[in-house]
Amino acid sequence: MKIPVKFLKDELHVHASFNAQGYHGKVQLIDFVVDTGTSISMISYGDAVRMNLPISNLHSREPSAIAGFEIDVRILKDVRLGFITAEGGFKRFDLNEFFVMTPLVKKPLDLEKAKQIPSLLGLDFLRSNNLSFFCNPGKELAYFDDSGTGK
Repeated sequence: MKIPVKFLKDELHVHASFNAQGYHGKVQLIDFVVDTGTSISMISYGDAVRMNLPISNLHSREPSAIAGFEIDVRILKDVRLGFITAEGGFKRFDLNEFFVMTPLVKKPLDLEKAKQIPSLLGLDFLRSNNLSFFCNPGKELAYFDDSGTGK
């Protein structure tokens, strides 16, 4: 099974359906930037606000920094991500927890800038789901693969 990843503006993007099962019943489409340099996958503040997630009610993990902003990492429990596969199927991943980035800013302008930070799919997602990541920038070809061989 392969999950296609697209090249957009020198970034790698993958679309996923997102359902935070304990927080709302609606499945939402999220555009994730694939970032294997980040250790944890996160829903952006902008996406969390758009989905009406109860950010202030979520347990805080630890402060961190991203894109020049200090953030509070909040924990979502029982999340399901779904992807359309290259073979035309649909692959779901049930995750015990997923993270929400919440900016620690005080100025309204900074808050609006923080909403522009994308949702990130990181190395933790690949590891916990035994996925390989293949990327050939010269051919603009990239995908997640569950065969372990990358072929």
